Amino acid sequence: MAHHRYFQISVGSLALLFAFAITPAAADELSSPAPRIVVIGEVQGAANTVTAFLEHLELIDAEGHWSGGDTILIQTGDLVDRGEGVRAALDLFMRLQQEAASVGGQVIVLMGNHEAMNILGVLRDVNYMAYASFAGAESEA
Repeated sequence: MAHHRYFQISVGSLALLFAFAITPAAADELSSPAPRIVVIGEVQGAANTVTAFLEHLELIDAEGHWSGGDTILIQTGDLVDRGEGVRAALDLFMRLQQEAASVGGQVIVLMGNHEAMNILGVLRDVNYMAYASFAGAESEA
């Protein structure tokens, strides 16, 4: 394939480059196990589904608390819209961010196009039933 010709490196050259790149500190890091990385997206207000999925992956326990240790969980956006469990999904991920950090894990939540659309006032995919879960004592005012 013509598009790969620029990336051809002999095995000997690669081994030499690798040997120069490894410092004693880097060699120690290579011997320690890397944390597990889990990436999910498109929750879209399906709090019950994502909770069951995270429990299946052993990232949360039966009570919904972080049990993933040093795992890195990346949520690629679109927590909101469509489903009625938007508030529950947001609350879950915000809590998991704190719980994971306290034991060496990490929960990273990225902004997806649905969050961006909401910020810009494009509300065509918003499940208006979900708004009730955000209601408080001053909502009527």
